[in-house]
Amino acid sequence: MSQEKMHPCRRCNESGPFYKSYSDHNNYVCKACASILVAESRQRNPQRLLAYRWYNALRRKGIFRLDIAEDVAQIVKHWGLQSVISGEANVNQLCIFPFFADLPIAPWHCVIVTKREARTLSHLRQSVEKFESLFPQQVCAYMKQARALL
Repeated sequence: MSQEKMHPCRRCNESGPFYKSYSDHNNYVCKACASILVAESRQRNPQRLLAYRWYNALRRKGIFRLDIAEDVAQIVKHWGLQSVISGEANVNQLCIFPFFADLPIAPWHCVIVTKREARTLSHLRQSVEKFESLFPQQVCAYMKQARALL
């Protein structure tokens, strides 16, 4: 019986536990250090986290796109890195939300909101008045003007 060589975590030198997907690729980072690395990565590059979340949201809808990073950069440049509704700036709480459900997803009609706000908004889609009442007037005005240009 051959015994596998044990590798310590390359960050803390502990003996694990390791995520199988990491150790399968000879990336010996224990679960605790992996969590810390993810948190540090989110703080360093919040646009990448938003792109990751948006990519997964689109995949759940059956939309497969690879140019997500450019779109997210456009959205962040226009709306800033905070919720257009509440002003929340904690990137761990933010996501991208399409303003118009009846149009194909495109950066021009996407806004940044918190995950909680997105859940609420998705339930209010049927009532345009309630839906739009949650957004600041300048956001609604911008969206209506942009849609009129189509």
